[in-house]
Amino acid sequence: MAQHILTSTEDLREIVAEEVQRALTEALPRAVRAATTKPYLTTEEVREWLGVSERTIRYLTSRRKLPYIKRGNRVLFRTEDVLRYVEEGAVPARRAER
Repeated sequence: MAQHILTSTEDLREIVAEEVQRALTEALPRAVRAATTKPYLTTEEVREWLGVSERTIRYLTSRRKLPYIKRGNRVLFRTEDVLRYVEEGAVPARRAER
């Protein structure tokens, strides 16, 4: 956190408001996502979300590219693991040439 020299209570209010806004901007999307998504997904839900075949899901799990949980005959995926898998494939944008 940056150091500030306060000259008035209005300066303090402004700094606090900026820091609260920054904290909310960073934390709110994560909190909303966590509150509105299921913690675990079925193979069918992952298949639909990624737009791939069941065979592709089996391939990804067999190669340990997509973590999963097996309970009896049931295979489940943590939503956060699927999201992480998707984000690992992100390709950075090129800088605009001028």
